[in-house]
Amino acid sequence: MNKKNFQLLIKGFLFIILLSGCNIFSTNNSLSYEERLEKAKPLINGALESMARENYIEAVQQWDEVINLVPEYAEGYYQRGNSYLSLMEHEYNLEEYKILLNYAKTDIDSAIALSPSPIGNYYFARYSIYDYLASIQETRAEFIPLEEIALENLLLSYKYGTTEPLANRNILFVLYVLGRCDDMLVETQKQIEVQTEPSATLNLAIGLYYYCIEDFETAVDFTAEAVRIGIEKKLADGFCQRSFDHAKVLYSLEKYDEALNILQESFILSPNFCGYRYYLQGLIHATNGDIQNAEKDLTFGMTQTWSRGGLLPYAQAKIALHNGDTETAISLLQKAEATYHIQDPMLKMIQTDLENLGGTRLEIFSPTPFVTPMQNFMP
Repeated sequence: MNKKNFQLLIKGFLFIILLSGCNIFSTNNSLSYEERLEKAKPLINGALESMARENYIEAVQQWDEVINLVPEYAEGYYQRGNSYLSLMEHEYNLEEYKILLNYAKTDIDSAIALSPSPIGNYYFARYSIYDYLASIQETRAEFIPLEEIALENLLLSYKYGTTEPLANRNILFVLYVLGRCDDMLVETQKQIEVQTEPSATLNLAIGLYYYCIEDFETAVDFTAEAVRIGIEKKLADGFCQRSFDHAKVLYSLEKYDEALNILQESFILSPNFCGYRYYLQGLIHATNGDIQNAEKDLTFGMTQTWSRGGLLPYAQAKIALHNGDTETAISLLQKAEATYHIQDPMLKMIQTDLENLGGTRLEIFSPTPFVTPMQNFMP
């Protein structure tokens, strides 16, 4: 064996050690991959049963055992990564949330690297991870590169086939938040052509397309229909977002009372989480000069979301202006402009208010993002 091949062999061996996260010499090296996988089957079945029971802590421990026995088993990393993602859903501490997200990212990257052929579900999981990573960034400059990587992985999952229900719907809204509204319309129309019954999601997507091009009157009709279909079909998933987007369009039309009514109905049906709804309601109250209720909404909204950017400082800027504090208002508008993630008319409203006060936009330079380059894992 020549020196180059020997070095490659050693690198591959060290790679497996790093992936396993444990001492691989604890396994029986005399057994083949197939033999070790067969030996791990009871552990695999137990881990899958734990996941089915939503006992994800136990599942993680069981997947640890599986990976210890079969460190080159891609599906083990994928399932453990999914268990971490499920644990995140019930995590209220942001730092712990980030730790779980990092674990999930490492596992899903490992699953993709180890898989002999592309698997759509693996890429969908990595889409979810980068989408979560993007969502917890403070500035739009940090958000956009991560969301673009999320989109790349989402398209790959769609290309290779995924069992995730309605995974293609996610494409529409990633395109929207990235400001690629014409692409969003094309994809939405494709999906409408094969849709056999009214869809809350597709009506919302069309509504957001019209909102994006600032046809607010058309946008409000489609977003209203999205809310109506969702309530009629009792679709809890996405309810917060549909109500929020409809109210946002109404706000842009200066139909503040209607927007407040929609938000109030959403709070009755789903009072917790989706804290950005309370920021929007606080913004409406601040715009109307109802400072007491605006401050109450903003304070409560901060208990329902980790986000402290976008609509929160925008509403606070309105309050500062009401109090005659222009300097503070400009500072808050600068923060709102830099931290509002979505490239839509609400961002333009923030920018216009800032310019009207003589303020300039903050220069935000994004650091190297915490990501794995796509080219390392492209099939």
